[in-house]
Amino acid sequence: MVKKSKSKIKAKKPAKVIKNDEPSDLHKQLKRSSIAAIIYATLILPILMVAPIATQTTWLKIITVVLITVTTMLFICVMQSFCKLTKKWKFKFVQIMTKAMIILAIMIGINNITTVFVNINTNLLAMILSWLTGVVFVMFGIGIMHLKKRAGNLVKALGILFIISGAFSASLVLLVLTPALVIATTVIQAVLFHDLAKKY
Repeated sequence: MVKKSKSKIKAKKPAKVIKNDEPSDLHKQLKRSSIAAIIYATLILPILMVAPIATQTTWLKIITVVLITVTTMLFICVMQSFCKLTKKWKFKFVQIMTKAMIILAIMIGINNITTVFVNINTNLLAMILSWLTGVVFVMFGIGIMHLKKRAGNLVKALGILFIISGAFSASLVLLVLTPALVIATTVIQAVLFHDLAKKY
């Protein structure tokens, strides 16, 4: 008689299926940028109201510096989504222009903070930065219009507004109209990033 083996064959356990419900880094960044854009849009008018009287008292100087710092950081957060999207979609030109936008925002922020504490004539520097802003905005606007196939018609409208904002800023004459356009572009960016976050 053949003896039965006492060793029992262990049944293989089915492999555990790991559910990946964790949002992607791009999704998180798009959500952050959408919120940052909304906050940024609400802070533009307060800055415009405080800026003319920023140097009158110490408290106004502190408030102005805080507002400038916060809005600069918010703008950078908004631009980071374009950095991630263009890297994913391999749009090198827009990626470069996005980085140019970030560098320009930092330059403008430093200049604005400096003028709060240092009473110097910065008209020439302000004109240069305004013209540079116009050029970068126009190039960025042209660039993101090419993202239409990936991001939809909303990004095309955003690109057109950036081009108009850039033209106004570079012309200096129509510079006073740029805040309204900046608010409009920022609100559109908030909606755009919120919609794109659903896909990623």
